Amino acid sequence: MDTITASAMKALEQQADQAGLSFRDMMYNAGAAACKAIQRDFAGKNPLTIVFAGPGNNGGDGYIAAGLLAAMGCPVITVQVDGGPRGELSASQMANLQRFRVPVSSLNGLNAIQKKFIQQADVVVDAMYG
Repeated sequence: MDTITASAMKALEQQADQAGLSFRDMMYNAGAAACKAIQRDFAGKNPLTIVFAGPGNNGGDGYIAAGLLAAMGCPVITVQVDGGPRGELSASQMANLQRFRVPVSSLNGLNAIQKKFIQQADVVVDAMYG
């Protein structure tokens, strides 16, 4: 399998956007694919899931996955590893989490219950950086 560098992926995403697949749709597709993989691996269960979200669009992918998992009944928390979203798309996805009541904390602001949740998590989603 060939390795795709971050710059090459960025160029592919630009081409896809220009061809009509919006960045918003790409973000949703990535988050939904993560959710689907977790569903497949934990069929019939609601795994404890922690999403580590970065400040960019990868964080947005993670926020979408967290929301979809929460909508299916999975206990989920999201941890921002480098501050909050720095882009409009990622920020809008984080805001959407409010309707699913998914807790969002900073890495340094975790309480004891959240730390215990992380220690017991069945799934860790890396949505930090490209």
